[in-house]
Order: sequence, then structure tokens, then C-alpha cells
Amino acid sequence: MCCLLFLTLSAQAAAAEETAAEVAPFQPFTASLSDGAARRYYLAPAAGPPKPLLVMVQGSGCAPVFRRNENGEPSGWIGQKELYRLSAGRYAVMVAEKPGVAPESERTGGGMAGCPETFLRRHGLQSWAAALTATIDAARAHPAVSGAPIRLLGISEGAVTAAYLARRRDDVSHIAFISGFGCNLIDDMLVVVRREWLRENAEARGEARQRGVAAAVSELENRFRAVFSGGAPADGLIAGQTPKFWSTFGVACPAEDLAASDAEVFVAYGTADEEISADGIEEITARRLIASKPLRVVRIVGGGHALETPDEPGPGANLSSVFRQALDWMQE
Repeated sequence: MCCLLFLTLSAQAAAAEETAAEVAPFQPFTASLSDGAARRYYLAPAAGPPKPLLVMVQGSGCAPVFRRNENGEPSGWIGQKELYRLSAGRYAVMVAEKPGVAPESERTGGGMAGCPETFLRRHGLQSWAAALTATIDAARAHPAVSGAPIRLLGISEGAVTAAYLARRRDDVSHIAFISGFGCNLIDDMLVVVRREWLRENAEARGEARQRGVAAAVSELENRFRAVFSGGAPADGLIAGQTPKFWSTFGVACPAEDLAASDAEVFVAYGTADEEISADGIEEITARRLIASKPLRVVRIVGGGHALETPDEPGPGANLSSVFRQALDWMQE
């Protein structure tokens, strides 16, 4: 938003030739900003005439979009290839690399421990949204992408980012919000730490139980107080995330962003998600209802953060099912 985008198809093609065979059906491109910074993104065009752009926004951490598996082969760790398969030629699917992430990195998971220092210092909601804005604008100029409104699908941190973008772009028609939080993750974490202490100390009774919960919550309060007073070290992690994360993503309000957006909204979450306070997601429902705006909600009863359930203990089946439902809903 703050910087002009300069894009040439010849530069895109050069980037695509470099690693196209490794990430197919996705093709790598680079969007260049006026300040000289480059943003890497991947686009998987659909066959036939130009299709609407579907942007997938990954969760937290500094793992590359295409990391190498145990056989040394690049593989999409956030499910973008599955999303492309399920889209069945209806969309051109895009996913972007976070600034500061090395494509050759072997990082996995959503925590920030061990991430590059530049990533730890810079990665926040506004900076990531600005980078995504640049890559989305670049992708929209590709001949395989139609001029139709774009669709966003975000997971966890990516859901929060997608909601932030949907409020600020008037070309978003649909957003699928998967396993994000409702409003203010700080609030959620205070609930989570209380629940964790009670679960891990189920035998505690009476005054010991009261003191234990109070101490656990107070410790987290003090750590967050240091974040917002400027006293926390840049690389000091809370629940695996940096002060920059907590001061940007942590204070976001997706419920407010989605209530303000005119895009159609699809929400999916696990009712037993222990990474957040799952009940807080219903604030999105409430705010959309109050605003008299439509909403589709899929509640995976007993589901965790990756939508896994006791019947489906791995994240694959339920997540794929939600992807399919979201894609079909985008066509309604």
C-alpha cells in the first residue's frame, strides 16, 4: 500500500524457469517494490481462460512455503497443493513467501524459535499484510488471472491476516477464515493458561487450586506487560511467538475486520481448540449478525486447532473437507 509496485512479465518468467519443475503446478514469481525489496510468491494457473485469484495465507512461523521432505523433494507444507487440487480448475491459486524466509530453509512448524533474527524483528501483521498486498497486486496482472474479485483463505495466523486484508481491499468477494481467533489473542491466552493449569493440576483443591491459577495467570500477565511497555527483548518468546507478533497480531480483532468488510465470510474452527479460546470465535458470528451481513460457520465439534478430532486424529481429512466446503461456498 505504501509503495508502488513495479512488475514485468519478463522478470516473472525468469524466476519461473529457475524452480518451476520443483513446485509444479505452482510457478515462482517475484514482485519488486519501488524501495528495491523483492517479494517471492507462487501462482498455480488453471487450464483454459483466465480464472479468479484465490489467495491462501499460511499460519505462523518462518517455514518456507515449499520445504523439502525427507526425500529431499519440495513439498507444500500448508496444503496449497491440496487446495489447488480441490479447486478443480475454478481458480488460479496463489501463496506468498513471508519476507525474511529462505526458500531453501528446512524449518517446519508454527513457532518462531530458531527463525532468522531479521524475521523475528520485522514479522508483524501490518508488514506481512503489506507484502501480501504487493504480491496479490502482482498476481492480478498475470494473464492467467481474471479481473474478477479475489478470494482469500487463511489458516490460523493467516486467517487473521486475511481478515485484516479483507477490510482494507474492496476487491475481495469471499474470505474463508479457518482456525483464527475472534478478537484480541491476549484475552484468549489468559484463558488458555488458566485452562492448561487446571488440566495439568486436576488433583489440586481449595486454596492450592486458587493460588496455582492466580500464579500462572499473573506470570503471563507480567510477560505481556513487558511487551507493551517496551521492556521485553525482541527475541523473547511467549507461547512460541515474538513481542512483535503479540503487539500486532495479538491485538488484532478479526471480528471487527470481518464485520466491517462487505466480503462474504466463511468461518471454520474446532470447538476443542486448545491453542486459543475457541468460544471467542463466536464474536465473529455475533458481529456479522449485528451488522446484518451473511455468514457461514462450520463448527468441528471436538476439533482441535488443525481441526483434528478423536474420530479423525490427523489434520488431513477434516481440513481437506473444510477446504472443499469453502471452495464450493465461494461458487454459490
